[in-house]
Amino acid sequence: MKGYVIDESHSLSALTFADDLIVLATTNDTGQRLLRHIESYLNNLGGVRIAAVKCTSFEIRPTKDS
Repeated sequence: MKGYVIDESHSLSALTFADDLIVLATTNDTGQRLLRHIESYLNNLGGVRIAAVKCTSFEIRPTKDS
């Protein structure tokens, strides 16, 4: 599943370190689909859950000066 599209043949959907996970996406819809996919995968591992109170999100938007 594609996350953030870098170019025609490369995309990046997640970065991980220890028990941290960063989900990357080009659109909100793609981000939501990736998150649902991750939640399903974790649930199939035996009920591992995402701690929503420890989660955050942000959006980077280009501006006229960027």
